[in-house]
Amino acid sequence: MRMVVSAKRPSTLSLAFRINDHTLVGRPDAPTQQDIQLSGLGIQPEHAVVEMENNDVYITPLDGARTCVNGSVIHEKRRVRHGDRILWGNNHFFRLNCPRLANSPSSQEPEQKIDYDFAQQELMEKELVNDPIQEAIGAIEKQHEEDKQEALEKQRQMYERQMQMLRNQLMSPGTPSFPLQLFDASKLTPTGSQNSIQKKYQQWAQER
Repeated sequence: MRMVVSAKRPSTLSLAFRINDHTLVGRPDAPTQQDIQLSGLGIQPEHAVVEMENNDVYITPLDGARTCVNGSVIHEKRRVRHGDRILWGNNHFFRLNCPRLANSPSSQEPEQKIDYDFAQQELMEKELVNDPIQEAIGAIEKQHEEDKQEALEKQRQMYERQMQMLRNQLMSPGTPSFPLQLFDASKLTPTGSQNSIQKKYQQWAQER
């Protein structure tokens, strides 16, 4: 048997509604009688349609009526599976019970107990993830990380260039040697002094 079972609130009884081939969801005052009649905030007179197609279950929200599956808002026809959590309006949480789909590899049933608190927490987490402010913060953080990585890469490249320049300098030939200049004694002794020494030597030789 295919049905949706309400997620039980504290001190309340669970509600179960059978799913037919074409099941209407809406308020009791809708122009057309609804198979699943709900009331409260966010419930439209004609809220959604639940259909069976080839043993698969599909939900279609009507005229933008708020419908969530596993915490995510849907805006068009969506296939649902055994164990999926469904929200109609602001606070009507249900769990799809379809034993034929229980063994399907695509069925997603959490291991923990499904109750009102779980469904509400799941919805809050999904809304937080999809919050535009959180998305903007995430984009800024991502851009900051990319800029930081780019700056680090530029520093690394500059460091490698400097190290290569240093290696090239160390491996280059030494300072070129200059030609050796021979010692010239005449440049150290003035010409006049040299002649005087020669004269004294000649005079000494004659006296000897």
